[in-house]
Amino acid sequence: MRLPAILTILLALTPPALPAGENAAPMMVTPDAPRLAGMPARGATMDQVKQEFGAPLRIIAPSGEVTKTHPPITRWVYKDYIVYFENDRVIHSARPRSLEIIKFLEASPLPQAVQPASKAN
Repeated sequence: MRLPAILTILLALTPPALPAGENAAPMMVTPDAPRLAGMPARGATMDQVKQEFGAPLRIIAPSGEVTKTHPPITRWVYKDYIVYFENDRVIHSARPRSLEIIKFLEASPLPQAVQPASKAN
């Protein structure tokens, strides 16, 4: 019996199973992309990011219902990248297209620490 080409390729790329009885910790399969220079690393806390990279230009609060299966995702917008947090930990840092940064800057209010002081008339 001849297998379809796609199935043959998938089988060739599938890692071998562990031998029965071998205790191994479950492994998460995630791309191990190198950290881009000048961007927060996955796992850093909000405090660590603020200490190393300064205050963000904008903070976009989580939206929607927060549950066990849908944790709060907060976005911090910096000049050249956006940092995504789950609870208080970095889950992703990305350099979006420049128009996306502009959209984020226009769409959300300035965080308290960045808002200019109002002038008395």
